Amino acid sequence: MKKMISIILGIVLIGLVILIIIPSSSHVENGPVTLVKEADIGGDGTQIHFVTVSSDDNLKVSITNVTKISDTTNVAEIKVFALKIEGANGQLPESYGNNVIKKNKFGNLKTSCFEGNITYDKGVKSFGFVTNNVKAHVTILKRF
Repeated sequence: MKKMISIILGIVLIGLVILIIIPSSSHVENGPVTLVKEADIGGDGTQIHFVTVSSDDNLKVSITNVTKISDTTNVAEIKVFALKIEGANGQLPESYGNNVIKKNKFGNLKTSCFEGNITYDKGVKSFGFVTNNVKAHVTILKRF
């Protein structure tokens, strides 16, 4: 009887160790997140849209529901600019010079855009989105 209890306790102990060690040892880059802001961006031709965020957070930008406006256009892309300052609608994000922390591009010049995620470290005060002939949904999340 004592041997049976010892075996059961040993199995339970091993199971607990596995449940504790495995999740803590496998670091996931896209760990827990909370919603910061959402926006629908884009439209016909070139569109510029800025979203202001807190610079104290590590962020993840998710671009989804990308739709090409017209099959006859040669350009379909989304450019994302992470800025150290708050951007102003109407001004191209690339004109901010040294205030651009990071630039990413989605899509290609001949066919279509694709969806994706980008991660950013602390220091971003706004995102500038430049779209060409596409619409998309942008979700900005705080990473922990």
